[in-house]
Amino acid sequence: MKKVYMLLICSWLIMACKKQVPIHFPEEASRPVLSLLMEKDSILVARLTRSARAVFANKFPQITDATIQLYEDGQFRENLTMFEKYEYVFYKSTVKVKAGSTYRLVAKIPGYGDLEGSDYIPAPVNVGELSVNPIPGSKGHQSGEIKARISVQIHDKGGERNYYRIRIYIPYYYKDPDGTLYTEKYPTSFTTGNPQDTWFDAKQRDQFFIEDALFDGGSPRFNLVIDRWNKVNEAIVEVTALTADSYKYLYSTAMAEEKNDDPLSEKVVVFNNIKNGYGIVGGMLQQLYSVKP
Repeated sequence: MKKVYMLLICSWLIMACKKQVPIHFPEEASRPVLSLLMEKDSILVARLTRSARAVFANKFPQITDATIQLYEDGQFRENLTMFEKYEYVFYKSTVKVKAGSTYRLVAKIPGYGDLEGSDYIPAPVNVGELSVNPIPGSKGHQSGEIKARISVQIHDKGGERNYYRIRIYIPYYYKDPDGTLYTEKYPTSFTTGNPQDTWFDAKQRDQFFIEDALFDGGSPRFNLVIDRWNKVNEAIVEVTALTADSYKYLYSTAMAEEKNDDPLSEKVVVFNNIKNGYGIVGGMLQQLYSVKP
């Protein structure tokens, strides 16, 4: 009985010594997010939201009372116009961006400091030979699949840092009842046949990022292997020139989507170039090529 009594006293003393320590988390919901990826010869379409946990399908709190100013090569051009589509709010320009020009956005939001981000439209990629060929006797990841190799050559401009992204699509053509021909292009995943491409492993991915640190001024050829259920009669190769900022943002976003849900992987922080907030203003220039065997 005496032992039981002493245990009760010790338990009471331990409970009495507990101290509540408040933990203060940063209020991330108050940080605005400006997102814009610019493409040559296109108008600007920007998103302005507040950082928070998405309710569903990337539906973040939207900012609808802001003024977004556009500057081209340091000169004010216009205020972007807000519009809504499918319950999402966007801000768009009437100005179309040009290769070689630098564009800066300044978002003025009541109750916040000005957000600011800028980038430029890079020069087009000098694309060399393109080809698509079936791999004889090959088998894909699943029974019945066949493989094809798509080869993409790039002539890199020496003496400067250049950044690239490659994506592959399979086109489908169809006619509506009045005979009008339409084309739909569907993204397809691939692996690389180049052992030096350390970003790839046995996994299939739907985009390939590369910078020219290892081939400055050279003409590398990238071999991308796709699996299809039927013969590849045509592929559309998209080669995109990226700025340093858009490369870092898109690459880190791709890595975050792949690794951040994996408890065994180191978490990836998505690149940000917005002053007084989060997000990206990044430039790119896309080129599409139809390739047939």
